[in-house]
Amino acid sequence: MEIIYIRVKVWEDVLASYSSLELRYGWQPSDPESWTNQYGYFSYGLGYYIGFIGDPDIFGTPNALFAFINIPLSDHNRRNVFQISPAVGLSFSLEPYDPITNPDNDSVGGRFATYISLGFGAEYRISNKWDLLYGIDYTHFSIARLYTPNFGFNMYGLNLGFRYLYNADQIKLNKEPNNSLILPARFKRLKKTKNTKLNESSIEVFAGF
Repeated sequence: MEIIYIRVKVWEDVLASYSSLELRYGWQPSDPESWTNQYGYFSYGLGYYIGFIGDPDIFGTPNALFAFINIPLSDHNRRNVFQISPAVGLSFSLEPYDPITNPDNDSVGGRFATYISLGFGAEYRISNKWDLLYGIDYTHFSIARLYTPNFGFNMYGLNLGFRYLYNADQIKLNKEPNNSLILPARFKRLKKTKNTKLNESSIEVFAGF
C-alpha cells in the first residue's frame, strides 16, 4: 500500500519554483486468476494533494482529491522497476481571479478546478516492505472554461517519495499459533496467457452534454 509520497517540483512559467505533498493509499490485486497478473499486478487507489504555489494570497493553497493507478513498465522481479502513474481528480482552495481584489491571478477564475497528473519514474526496493520512489511528472489545473480566465497551471518537476507495503494476509496468518509461513509483500508478474474472461460481446449506451 502506498502511504506517503513527497514531491519537489519546478514550475517554469510565472514562478521560480513550487513544492507539494501527497498522501496516497492504494490496493494491489492478489487473485492469480485476475487479468492484472499479466501486467505486474498494478496498484490503484485514492490520494490527497497539497500544493504550495507562489504567493498564497494570489493563487491560494491548492488541495486536491484524486484517483490514481501505478502501472509497472519493466521486469517486476528486478530491484528497480520503472512505472507510469496517471491520476485525475478535483482541486479546491484556489484563489480565483478578480479584477479588483485579485488582478494578478490570470490563471484560474474559480475556486475549483480539475486535477490531472502524469508521472514517469521508478521504484527502488529498499526492503521487503519499503520502496524508494523517484521520477518526473506533469501536473495540470484547469476549469475547462467554466470560468475565465482559464490559462490554468502547468507544472513540470521532479518527485521523491517512499512507499510502505502493508501485508494484510501475513497479519491474518500471524494470529494462528505455530505459524512460520512468510508471505511475500509483492506479487510477481506472470507469463501472459489468453484471457477468456473478456471474450464477450456487449452493447453500451453513453450520454453526455
